[in-house]
Amino acid sequence: MKILRSELSEVLPKEAARIPEDLLHEKEMDVSRFLEHIQACRNCPGAERCEMGQCRPALIFHEEDRYLYYASSQRCDFSKVVVGQRKAERLLKECRLPAAFRHMVLRKFEGHVSARSALRNAKEVAAGKGNRGLFLYGKPGRGKTHLAVGILQDRLSRNLPGIYVTMVDLMRQLKDFDKGKPSELLELVKNTQFLLLDDMGAEQGSHYELVRLFEIINHRMNGMKSMENPEGFVTVITSNYSPAELAKKMKVPEDPEAGKRIVSRIAEMCVRVEVGGPDYRMARVASPI
Repeated sequence: MKILRSELSEVLPKEAARIPEDLLHEKEMDVSRFLEHIQACRNCPGAERCEMGQCRPALIFHEEDRYLYYASSQRCDFSKVVVGQRKAERLLKECRLPAAFRHMVLRKFEGHVSARSALRNAKEVAAGKGNRGLFLYGKPGRGKTHLAVGILQDRLSRNLPGIYVTMVDLMRQLKDFDKGKPSELLELVKNTQFLLLDDMGAEQGSHYELVRLFEIINHRMNGMKSMENPEGFVTVITSNYSPAELAKKMKVPEDPEAGKRIVSRIAEMCVRVEVGGPDYRMARVASPI
């Protein structure tokens, strides 16, 4: 018992001094298992090869009740990090973000000074402030996609889900769906908590495709984040067209009001922000290397 108490004193000096000799003898197996767990953690092989269930050891002692037992229910900090990393890797893989966009984070946004208000709005949405998403519009090369992707990547860094979809890709999926081909993407676009829909207006849709797009936007508006539904949908959309221009572009002979209905619902669930300034892509081309 002296050896056992001595080893325990190195780990829990205060508790070891208070445990009665007979209780220590009675619970010798629990104390030994606790010390073995401690030693295993000191020689940690990593979460992948952990033989202790990736849990932290604990020796519970209630002096008044003469209660002493070994427990290992709490997940260890190292294991939590590994689990978090795995989730982050899975979310990054599932979000559909092109590898070429991985550098687009909010802290690296270098848009024109006139786009600073857009940056502030993007940071607020990324932080989860308010209930509405963003409709970022303006001429090409102003940083709309950078801001939108920055919001998505901020969420991913906090292990929050989201997906990136271009309007061209969505329209292609709608065409295939119209031909009877199943599409998992359409279900994701409707029901993912955070959706980044990039470059709306880049492709003219048919009447059928606009009807389906309306259904998606309407569904997300009805399920948008609110005080009553804090886990509701958040939608961020980029476009080279203003809301009025977009509504006109989506007009089709079968339904001249189709674009207006879609844009009206976007206005309900998104804060409209124009991203101004010069074309930074052209500025890069023009600048000497």
